[in-house]
Amino acid sequence: DRLSKKREWFERRIALLQFGSDRTLGWFWKIKVHDPSFRSGMWGGKRYEKWNNEERLRMYTLLWEFVQETPVRSVNEIRQHFHEHNFNVSQTTIRRMIRSCGWSFKKVEYKQRNKYTITNVTAYGVFVGFLCHVDHRRLKFMDEVHFVSKNVNRARGLAPIGEPCVELDGIHFAERYSASALISLDGPSPLFATLRKGSNTAEDFLDYITMACERGFLKNGDILVCDNATVHTSREIRSRLDHLL
Repeated sequence: DRLSKKREWFERRIALLQFGSDRTLGWFWKIKVHDPSFRSGMWGGKRYEKWNNEERLRMYTLLWEFVQETPVRSVNEIRQHFHEHNFNVSQTTIRRMIRSCGWSFKKVEYKQRNKYTITNVTAYGVFVGFLCHVDHRRLKFMDEVHFVSKNVNRARGLAPIGEPCVELDGIHFAERYSASALISLDGPSPLFATLRKGSNTAEDFLDYITMACERGFLKNGDILVCDNATVHTSREIRSRLDHLL
């Protein structure tokens, strides 16, 4: 009996090798021949029989509509949405459905929806028309940037496999810095910039413009162009800024 089983195993192995199949397929058909009821459902398992075609279509419709509302959805949120519609699905099933839709999780790129409204586009057109009728050498563009020290560190580095990559840094991770810059086409030095620790306030903005005037970067007749940030339009500095300019 032991010899016959070994011969059967050997013959089955030779057949699998000849047809280029693996042992799992041979194991399946060995049981199937002796028991025709083994995995007799469609697609070879009960996993695909939990929902009929109409229910599966409804599930994919729910998934599509839910993601179209906003693509920033987690697997748990999708699963909760299915539960609210009486579909008890696992995270594995949801991930399989996501792949079958041709989707994958990606880094999100956020864009402002109201940036290109009719009102804003009209304002852009007025601004461009204004630029066409002024001396470009008199234009002084000003902007600011804020950053946290830890956000400027490189995210990737080299280290041995299986070990973390650690870089010792003496800068405090919570330190914040602000940079202000004025740029123009006038004069030999087109850039006037400062760097300070902390965030900018309205008083800081006023001090920066005052410094630019004192150093001759902003002169009489120049046109200062900046955005409508709160620190630029604060009522606390409005009168002093108008007097300065």
